[in-house]
Amino acid sequence: MRYQNPAYTGQNRCWPCAVLNIGLTFLFAGVLAGIGRADIAIFAVIIGTIVIGVRGYLVPGTPTLTGKLPESVISTFWKTASPSAHSATEALIASEVLNDDLILAKASADRICERAEVLVANPKMLDTVVLDVFPDAVETTVRRSLSGGENWFVSNVEQMTTRQWEARPIAAIDAASAEYLSTILSDWEVRSDHDRMMLLALVRYGLPRCPSCKTPYTELDAQTVTCCGGRSLVGSRRCESCEYALVDSNDLPLDAREDEE
Repeated sequence: MRYQNPAYTGQNRCWPCAVLNIGLTFLFAGVLAGIGRADIAIFAVIIGTIVIGVRGYLVPGTPTLTGKLPESVISTFWKTASPSAHSATEALIASEVLNDDLILAKASADRICERAEVLVANPKMLDTVVLDVFPDAVETTVRRSLSGGENWFVSNVEQMTTRQWEARPIAAIDAASAEYLSTILSDWEVRSDHDRMMLLALVRYGLPRCPSCKTPYTELDAQTVTCCGGRSLVGSRRCESCEYALVDSNDLPLDAREDEE
């Protein structure tokens, strides 16, 4: 198995994850020192720091855990880590992919919709494109949902889930959008994984119609609660015909949410 993981090192290093892992390493070393094993504590700090530096993390699962932190917390780390001078919202508006109302420009919408429609109709092709456009993806898994749709999961080399979509059309939209943005944004390849997720969420939010049934997306102003009792969703865009949520306003970058308000 490849030891160095480019998905969590270099430009893609997860800084909240790195900080958490360093803290856990020193906590463990402190415990060892407290029971009189200072020699092992020093060794643990050295080895742990090397592993975090090369691998990106020490404790399995922390990249997924820190990815679920509030966007306001995560953005604090990426403001200095991102090589781009523009936020996701600014980059898409400057590139004329989105207009000031966060709606996709017609040319962008047509191209992404057309490509997503092809992918949603060809699951094998979609699987190939997903593995191609997301650098940490090595395997996709498809499971039937209770509603009869398809849940798509993307795993990395350690079989950790790095992305998941609650419906095939959403996976097709993100794959088509990633292909498109890689040709539009000159800094796409050097942006962090977090930045790319924000860019894709913005594109999804601005997409006019479902690539599966061609029905225009609707936006709900009232609060709803997830079936598992999770957080309330405000302003979620969804396809009423296919019965899946496209994107929630809480998934958008902070500057985009402020514009919506």
